[in-house]
Amino acid sequence: MFPLVGKPYLGKVGRTPQVNLGRNTALELFELFFGSGRNLTCDNFFTDMELCKALSTEKLTMVGTLRRNKAFIPPEFQDPKQTEKGKPRFAFRKGSMLVSCKSGQKKNVIVLSSMHSDAAIVPEKGEKNLPEVVSFYNATKGGVDCMDVMAHAMTAKRQTKRWPMLMLYNMLDLASIASLVVFRSKFPDSQFSKSARCRFFQLEVAKGLLVPQMERRRMIKHLPRQLTTTIDLVLDKDPEGDTQAQNAAQSTAVRSKRKRCAVCPAKRDRKTSSHCNLCGKPICSEHMVPSCNSCV
Repeated sequence: MFPLVGKPYLGKVGRTPQVNLGRNTALELFELFFGSGRNLTCDNFFTDMELCKALSTEKLTMVGTLRRNKAFIPPEFQDPKQTEKGKPRFAFRKGSMLVSCKSGQKKNVIVLSSMHSDAAIVPEKGEKNLPEVVSFYNATKGGVDCMDVMAHAMTAKRQTKRWPMLMLYNMLDLASIASLVVFRSKFPDSQFSKSARCRFFQLEVAKGLLVPQMERRRMIKHLPRQLTTTIDLVLDKDPEGDTQAQNAAQSTAVRSKRKRCAVCPAKRDRKTSSHCNLCGKPICSEHMVPSCNSCV
């Protein structure tokens, strides 16, 4: 499942109450695909006859469940008792159709479709006489749910009371899923092509984004030792093997102390507070080599 476009719900605009919120939101989100001949599968919050007509004018189709309080639904479809299990009811009009199918003893599902135009029946496991419209809806409705499951499997969300941060966390989760889908399409034979590798792929992406920043922070001389050790563990580096970083840290720590110059003879006993930036040894002004910033 691939996230295409999104819009945050911020409540009503100003003091004006919003009318037909679901319809307007669906049209705004689907504006990118006008004229493409695609199909929109949505739940009962968005499904509406006016939305169906508006999408038809833009060469788009729609399949979605309906709430029984819609005025255009026939009374026979609204009453679950008038629909027998295994015997769906159909209603047709120009450009759309209604299907009422019994899903339980007391509930029936009403589906509106502008994509189908016949009362076709398809066999399903454990179901008898299931309409093709309902079968198509069941096969295509799980996009959002599947994406939510993938996002919660490994999420970047943290507890916060700031809604902009929640939006940022959600964008990071969706971006990781989108990058995984693009990666699988580009490299189908990769080790991350299986669903079980989703977590490892996200870890590699996160590490690839963080490693340059951690390497830059590791070169800061006054960085706390505990943080430097943590960065070394993440980067799989041996803190004892990096002599240059150790010498730089040592040079910074002892910069304020005066020590005997490492080049002058011991009998001269020349003390200095300057140290070499590379090896960290104390060096006096006589043995220091001047250099400009460009050469350094």
